[in-house]
Amino acid sequence: MSSKNSSNLDNLKYEYIYGSIHKDGRRSFRSLDNLIKDYELAASTVYRHSSKEQWKDQRVAYRTELSEEIKKARKHDIVNDIEMIHNKATQGLLLILDKAINCLNNDTINPRGLYNLTQTIIACYKNLPEVVETDEDDNEAFRAAMDMLDQIAAFKRDTPGFEFK
Repeated sequence: MSSKNSSNLDNLKYEYIYGSIHKDGRRSFRSLDNLIKDYELAASTVYRHSSKEQWKDQRVAYRTELSEEIKKARKHDIVNDIEMIHNKATQGLLLILDKAINCLNNDTINPRGLYNLTQTIIACYKNLPEVVETDEDDNEAFRAAMDMLDQIAAFKRDTPGFEFK
């Protein structure tokens, strides 16, 4: 086999196992027959090398590994988004509590205002531990957020052309 054909065979093997990445970042996996046509190699030679070196098994293993990495990255992104939401909720509740304390220090609060302030403090007290003490797998807030994200994805999928602002 000439060095050109050997190089083409190596390139074909690499593209078959690992796919090719497009300009927009997508990865695609082409069939061995399409690659043989593009690289203009003898099919029998390619199939012999493919069988001997178990290209298909390598391709399946790589695609499985890639799929797992994508799942981990998505889970990491979702967990980061939820942590950001929790942090913002905690900051909001702390801000409300600070404002409530400032109102209590101000003696010009009327009875209705005192009642509303008390209800605000109670609501913050009840919700703050739930937001702060999160366990991403067991927390009800995590599941609720995941359900909301699923609903948004379903809405986007079922309503083509709709743009969120």
